[in-house]
Amino acid sequence: MEYQETLKRVQFFRGASAEDIEALAAIVEPQELIGGQCIFKSGDAADAMFIIVMGTVEITVPGKQARFGTLGSDQMFGLVPFFQDELDERRRVTTATAHEITRALRIPFDRLTRLLRERPALALLVYRNACASFTRHLVQLSAELEHPYL
Repeated sequence: MEYQETLKRVQFFRGASAEDIEALAAIVEPQELIGGQCIFKSGDAADAMFIIVMGTVEITVPGKQARFGTLGSDQMFGLVPFFQDELDERRRVTTATAHEITRALRIPFDRLTRLLRERPALALLVYRNACASFTRHLVQLSAELEHPYL
């Protein structure tokens, strides 16, 4: 699969075996986006996460003037709902829009869930990497707010 190198560089899959990367590459759906194309809107049902292969994506929050962030190659977005309780209705709280011509990989939540059930070592790696990422963001936010959470 041609997306294996991208998957290896993504933080959530860093350290995965070659076989696990191959299995991940088999479930991704390539997306070709044009500048200004909406990928998802706040309020939409959330059923997939995305990895940017090339290009940039703007993440905005409805009712806010400033962008929440601009993401580029090898960055993921739309992944927070994956970690929500499956019994809750997973909805987007942000809007994602391609800023320019962008190639992305769509990873459907149902396929990823199935793959992680079949590959417990990959599941452990993904959840550890996710926890490390969320912890870094929490520490950074804590420092910015000058309010120690940890």
